[in-house]
Amino acid sequence: MDAFAADVLIYAAAPDHELGAPVRALFSTEADLVVGVVAGVGSVLLLAELLTKPLRNYAREELLALSLPVSRITLLATDQATAELATALGASCGLCAADAVHLATAVNAGGRTIHHQQKGGLLEVHYRDRHHLSRGPDLVLGA
Repeated sequence: MDAFAADVLIYAAAPDHELGAPVRALFSTEADLVVGVVAGVGSVLLLAELLTKPLRNYAREELLALSLPVSRITLLATDQATAELATALGASCGLCAADAVHLATAVNAGGRTIHHQQKGGLLEVHYRDRHHLSRGPDLVLGA
């Protein structure tokens, strides 16, 4: 199962962005919209991260472009267990709070890959299970 951070969804919403194409490829075809196929999971925090600015600026086209990928993701609530795991991940992996919440959400949902952008390229974080989350052989960071 795939999980998504906000930055890669912003790239996916921009048709000409070079980092958007690989993320857009993870989403199902138009035909799948009819049967409700989802592309993965994400934290409910994605709503605020993605939609606040276009709502504030009355940027209708940007709002629609960002709403489409969000509509294809199952948004999961951040409960205390997720917040505690996010705290540990943020400290051990050097993540900002929002990215730690996205990774913790993915782990708790049973996801195996979270798509995130880091320093000029897409970053995929792969992990074996929730007990093997550290910068080491069990957590593979790769483009």
